Amino acid sequence: MVEFDPIEYTKMATQFLEDETQFNFLSKQLVELKEKKKRLRETHTHAIEAREIIQQVSKETVSNLEVHLSSLGTMAMSTVTHKWPDFVAEVKIQRNQVELHLMFEEHGVQQKPLDSSGHGPCDVSDYAMQVAFWCLDKNRPTLLLDEPFRNVSPSYQRKVSNMIKKITEELRLQQIMISHAEDINTSADKTFILNKKGQISHVTVEENNG
Repeated sequence: MVEFDPIEYTKMATQFLEDETQFNFLSKQLVELKEKKKRLRETHTHAIEAREIIQQVSKETVSNLEVHLSSLGTMAMSTVTHKWPDFVAEVKIQRNQVELHLMFEEHGVQQKPLDSSGHGPCDVSDYAMQVAFWCLDKNRPTLLLDEPFRNVSPSYQRKVSNMIKKITEELRLQQIMISHAEDINTSADKTFILNKKGQISHVTVEENNG
């Protein structure tokens, strides 16, 4: 017959209550962790879906931007002369950084604009990009340009002036341009001619009503 030991019984009873309390605590904690895991899985799933949507929107936005820049650049250059190459814009996203590559393309061969022969096309494409980026954020109705076509041959200046006029009318964009080129203003609505003699400057105004 086993002898009953009240002290040992009390210890065992106390240990049982402690173990039961710990078990209940751990069981509750397990349930909470399972719920948290479920929520995290749902959040992770939603994050993946959101990332896929963002990536798709980014691709479409990049594609539209490439078309917008390429078409405007090529249009501006071909309006002046078809002898110049096509303008190609490529937008790449690498390591979460947006990189914009601007190239000239002729007979399927691409090269950097500054590596091309003559910088007249560079001036025109640079102007087209300024207009293109203005179109993306029309925060002001006026574009101010300082000697934008300094490298354009005099034989193309009138065509450049017509191109500027065309863009001005289509986009309803006022353009103010400073230039030493003699024929770059042939399509301008108004021309301010500044002549300086000694310390005195004389300004005359010519208006084109054509």
